[in-house]
This record gives sequence, C-alpha cells and structure tokens, in this order.
Amino acid sequence: MGEGLISPYKSFADSHLYLGLKVTKGQDFFYEGQDKSPRPYLHYPPGIGLTIWGMYHFLGYEGDLHLFVPQILPIVTHSLSFLLIFVLSLLLTHSLILAFLSLIIFTITPMSLYYGHVIEHMPISLPFILMALISYYSFLTKKQWKYIIATLISSALASFYCWTGFFILPALIIHQLIISRFHPIEKTKSFILLAIIQELAMSAFLLGQIYWADNFTFQAFSEGFSRRILGSTFENFTLLNLISVNWQFTRALFTHPLIFSGLIFLVDCLRKLIFQKKLPLSYQIAVISLFIGAAYVVVFPYNSVHEFAQFYLIPFFVLSPVLLLQEISSRYLKRKRVLFLAICLCLILLVFIDGKDTIYNHYTMNGEYPIETPLLEIFK
Repeated sequence: MGEGLISPYKSFADSHLYLGLKVTKGQDFFYEGQDKSPRPYLHYPPGIGLTIWGMYHFLGYEGDLHLFVPQILPIVTHSLSFLLIFVLSLLLTHSLILAFLSLIIFTITPMSLYYGHVIEHMPISLPFILMALISYYSFLTKKQWKYIIATLISSALASFYCWTGFFILPALIIHQLIISRFHPIEKTKSFILLAIIQELAMSAFLLGQIYWADNFTFQAFSEGFSRRILGSTFENFTLLNLISVNWQFTRALFTHPLIFSGLIFLVDCLRKLIFQKKLPLSYQIAVISLFIGAAYVVVFPYNSVHEFAQFYLIPFFVLSPVLLLQEISSRYLKRKRVLFLAICLCLILLVFIDGKDTIYNHYTMNGEYPIETPLLEIFK
C-alpha cells in the first residue's frame, strides 16, 4: 500500500499525537508541523484518525511503525467483514455450502479484493454495518432486547467512522413500519423510539464536535457538503455523466455475473411480492443491505466519482446470488447435490474470470484509473 493512500489519515492521527486533543477536539486536521497551524478536514466523522492515534499509543509510532501501524487497521476490519459475511450468510441460508460460497465471492470480487485493504472509511465501517444486519436479523427472529441493543451499538460504531452509519437505523425503521403495516407492536415501538433518539443524539454529537473543532463555525463542513452533495466542483458534470460513471465502476468492480444475479434477485423479489404478498426474511435483509449501500451513492452523488463509493454494495452483491441459489436448490435441486455444486463452481469461475482484468489493472497501473469514464476528461 502506497504512502499516498495512508498519509491523510496518518496526518489526522499525527495531529492528535503531536498537538493533543485539546487542540484537535478529536476531529480531523492535517498535521503540518508543530510550528504551523493544522488545517481542518471536517468532512467526515473522526473515527479513523482517533483509532490510528489509539493504535500508536498501544503499538508505538517510532521509525517504521509510524507508517506500518495505519496499514493494519483496514486489514483487521476487512478480515472481520470476511468472517461476518460468513455468519450472516449462514444465518440467512442455514447452509454451510452457501456460507462458504459467500466467502469466496466476497474474496474474489474486485471491489472487495482491491479496496478492502485501502485506508478509507468504507472498509473500516463495513464490519459494523454487517454486525447491525446480523443483530437486526436476530432481533426479528428471536425478539430479544439484547439484539436491539447490539443493533444500536453497531450502528453507532458505523456512524463513528462514516456517514453511511446514519443510514442504517432509518432503513430499519422503514422496514419495521412496512412489515407491521404501520401498526407496530410494543417492542417494535420501543425499537423505533430508541433508534430515533440515537440517530438524533449521534447527529448532534458529531455536528457539535465539528462546530467546536472549527472555531464555532461550519465552514470546513459546508465545503464538504457543497462538494459532495451539491457538486460545486463539478460544474460540467451532468446527471448522465454521473449515471455513466456509477455504471462503469459498478460493472468493472462487481462483475457482470454478480450484477446479473442482483437484477434477477430483485425480479424474484417482485415476483414474490406479487404472487405471495411477502418476502422471506432472508430476502428482506438483502434488500435492506441494498438500501444502505445505495443510500451513500444517492445522498453523496458527487462522491461516487471515486471508484470505492459503491463499496457498501458488497453485502448485497454477495447475498443476492447466494439467496438465489438457495431458492433454485430448494425448488429444483433437492436431490441433485452434484449439479448444485457445479452451478456454485461455475458462478465462482465466472466472477473470477470477469474480474481478473480489473484486479490486474489496478495492481499494475500505479493508481491510474483502469476504467474509461467521463471523469478522465474532467480531471485532465
């Protein structure tokens, strides 16, 4: 991993380390030496910088450790996501074969394989999103308070690292209202109330901290808002360009087989809603994961000019083919295990073959865009 990918977040940790939390207020600043004023970068929650700062205190920061320690963080969090996607798939399918299939798809998908070890908000907050989905599924099946608490804690941790964490609870609230036909039972009402309180409290805490760190202004935060949501730095970038960029990145980094599986899965969801009037709980969790992943791209449209903006769609593109195969197996392949395993193997090979060129280009082009997009003309 190049130092260029590490340096912004290492700089945030350095500002805490050398200037102290009294100066940084726990927020992100670019450290430029003790004799210079730090430059604020208050566009995101402060989780990564504070975590690396904590790791420095625990592991040390002298010599090579100063560069090595930040590289550990995404490796740890993506390894955790690797385990959690297995747990989630096992809970949804009750099949070890399909759970292992989800692990393989997670591993060989270009988006996961390349960007999973990059120091960015996405791979570091993804395990907490997966924890929230696992806890919420457990709450839906067992109706115990401990799973409500686990869901709220997971959501709070995700929000500490990225704004996407703030989309988890709204997605779950909407889901609760839909499945209860807007007449929730008492425990569901409690969950919704706690979720709303936490969402408001986390928003007030982070925005208040940003306001405090920026000398009681929202100047730095408003710059990020203007650029990522309003597109102030993309005057010549049209809606068509935006759609084209998202499609090309998604096509290259998730592969055609997974996109096709995702589309077929959504068609099957529609079929079940029309003819069966409901979706299996496993399907509902996959749709929630799609909502959370897509919300980041929709709410921050001009952030999607970065290839990794679609990173949060990984759970959906892993779960959708697995759940489809479970459906096919239960309906047509109950006593045809060899054929079922052959289909699983074919899917793995198709994803690998379709994605290998993207991975190769990423690792051999020194950080250049391996995908032709309208952005190339804008960035020149």
